[in-house]
Amino acid sequence: MEIAKLYETAAEKLDKAIEVCEKSKINLTSLTVIAAASGNIYSAPNWKRLNDAFEEEETHSEDEALAKMLLAGENAVEHIVTLDAKTKLPVDPYQKCLEILVKINTENAKCNILQGKNSKIS
Repeated sequence: MEIAKLYETAAEKLDKAIEVCEKSKINLTSLTVIAAASGNIYSAPNWKRLNDAFEEEETHSEDEALAKMLLAGENAVEHIVTLDAKTKLPVDPYQKCLEILVKINTENAKCNILQGKNSKIS
């Protein structure tokens, strides 16, 4: 899958997530979509939730999508797209999440990441 196609997939998933979160009054901040080397797609939102101590914490969509991929028995990433929920534009993935990405498979350092700010989608 090309990264531009993954961007389209991410935009569609973000629209659906926004609709659900608005109805549920959940603060959605971003959505990450990962294309595994196998071609499978994993996605997850970034939102605020209560932890076990009833303290508000923010999830990282990159970590959540990676976790889904790992639970499916995969660890090789081809592309990553993270979109801001307000602007629907690409944003840079959280640095710690990228470090985890490489720890689970060093080949993931070569994956394509749709960058924020100056990104161009062709």
